This record gives sequence, structure tokens and C-alpha cells, in this order.
Amino acid sequence: LMDTQEVVVRANDGEDFDLPLSMIQRCALLHRKHSSCCGDALQVEVDSTQLQLVLSFLDMYRGIDAEFDYDPTHLESMYSVAVYMEVPEMISFCEREQQRFHKARNTFISWEEFCEHQRREDFWILVDNGIYDITKWIAIDPETNQCPHPGTTTPLQGFKKDSTYFFEMYHATNECYKLMKKYFVGVLDPKDQHKVPELKHKPSPEFFDTLRKFSCTWMQNNILQPSQAQQESEV
Repeated sequence: LMDTQEVVVRANDGEDFDLPLSMIQRCALLHRKHSSCCGDALQVEVDSTQLQLVLSFLDMYRGIDAEFDYDPTHLESMYSVAVYMEVPEMISFCEREQQRFHKARNTFISWEEFCEHQRREDFWILVDNGIYDITKWIAIDPETNQCPHPGTTTPLQGFKKDSTYFFEMYHATNECYKLMKKYFVGVLDPKDQHKVPELKHKPSPEFFDTLRKFSCTWMQNNILQPSQAQQESEV
């Protein structure tokens, strides 16, 4: 009976959310307000968009960071609202993700190490000198016996090579650019860039410009600037 009881939570822009009591109890601020209220809606000083970040986390997070799908561009907002709403597990998640991004940003990966992660059950791709672990999209799901990636085995075209051109062909959307950060594990060691097999087709300068507007937020300035890419493509 307790789990089916619903409580109204009102954001500061006036939008109401009907939440199960079990969710209220996972948020210290709401739990305190509920304990002292007299049946009125619980008012919080965040807008509906910020509140939705908390509700999505409480609804979908199952204790395994890698399995929680979220937009990494919202991480700072997630952390701020988690602190205000006093949601310990969400605060811890955001802190772990920030630490993971910081570590990846400062990690140089050799070409040899990259090549060690070229199995379907452990697959990294190389995009503009950034390295991304996309195993969850390539490995066969034991329950469905299928590959989660919409293009099935398409990413395997990047086997032991640069996937930048393929990324432009199949994933050049703002949504894909935003999600890249979530799978970022490090940067190809500049000393090993010459070891990468040269592709027959080069990505367009326009693609580099767009990609780097996003990737500059998680990669250090150790890649060619768009103007340099333009010069290289014209050689």
C-alpha cells in the first residue's frame, strides 16, 4: 500500500508531478517536506526541467553506472539539482562520472593498447584521435542474441583503423556528438599517430569543425585544429 501512495511535487514554474512514495523516500529534501506537510503539494525551488533530471535518475538508475543512459551535457545540471534535492546516489554518480571524464581527458593510449581492444566483446573506436569504448553497442546481448547498434556490425569497419570518416558517414548528428563524451576513454598518444593506417577517404573539413565544437569540451588541445585539417585534406 505504501508503494502505491502518490505525492504531488510542484516545481517552481508551477508544473506538478505525481510521484510514488518510494521515490520520495530516496530524496532527503522531499522526504523531510513530506514528513512535515499536511497533504499539500511539496514545493521545490527548481524548475520542471531540473526536477525531471532527478526523476529520470531515480526511475532508471539501477546501480550500474555504465548501464545508465543519460545526456552527458546535462551532468553539471544533474549534480547541482542532486545536491539541492539531497539525492546521495545521484550525487555520487555525478562525481564518479566527472572523475572518469577527468581521468580520460588526461589519458594517452598507445596504438598497441588500442589494438588490444578490437574484439566484439571489447571494442574501441578511434575518432579524430579520441578513443571511445562502444562495446555496449557492439557486443551481442545474451538475452536477445542481437547487437544493440542500429547498424548492427557497421562500427566494425573501424577495426584497427581510424573511424573518423565512418563516423561522419553514419553519425554526424548533434545528438551523436553529445553522446560521444559518455564513451570517451582517452586520447591516442601523439607519438603513435603515425602508426594509424591511412584511410582512402578523408573526413570533410566541415565535419572536423562541427565535431571539435563538441569534443573540445572533453578532449585536451592535442589534436589538429580545423584549419590544419583543411590543409591536410588539400595536400
